[in-house]
Amino acid sequence: MIEFKNVIKRYSQPILSIQELSIADRSKIGIYGPSGTGKTTFLHLISGLITPSEGSIFVNGTELSALSESKRDRFRAKHIGYVFQTFNLVEGYTALENVMLSQVFLYGRSDKSKASEMLDRVGLSERKNHIPSTLSVGQQQRVCIARALVNDPDILLADEPTGSLDPESSKLVMDQILEFSDGRTLLLVSHDNAVLDRFNDRLSLTEFKP
Repeated sequence: MIEFKNVIKRYSQPILSIQELSIADRSKIGIYGPSGTGKTTFLHLISGLITPSEGSIFVNGTELSALSESKRDRFRAKHIGYVFQTFNLVEGYTALENVMLSQVFLYGRSDKSKASEMLDRVGLSERKNHIPSTLSVGQQQRVCIARALVNDPDILLADEPTGSLDPESSKLVMDQILEFSDGRTLLLVSHDNAVLDRFNDRLSLTEFKP
């Protein structure tokens, strides 16, 4: 369960204002809205990458802003997988090492066999030892999916995961995200109606714009 209570997030001005919002476990929700409505901010708040200016956010019963930054990092590594719009892969590391990094954040060590298995599952068996710059953008995004899921999180967040992909790669990435989110909560931001059409439940953030 994800719960927002009297949340305001502001920078120079308020970006989001959510008085009350509850997202049930195993929900699959497509999130949309014009630029500037706080879609990435919304995901960052849920992940604990940022904290609200006012109010509280509870994830699995834990109030994120009550945790120290290091505890929020560990909580995120255990419970939340994040597929970033800009990939955020470490260029000097291979695809396999990038996935293993996610394990290190949680366990202080890595499990090479499990990380390798995740790359097999996203169809990158032959690309494990390649660095990001030698992979296509679609392959890089599939590395990100493997990295997000290797710790078996309860929640999967995806920020415009198909935004830079061609239609064929976009369909493959969405197929994998929907398949691997089975049994998890999935919150996915997109501007693409073809992507949003794959969700029965959608949330417009325009209603939370101050």
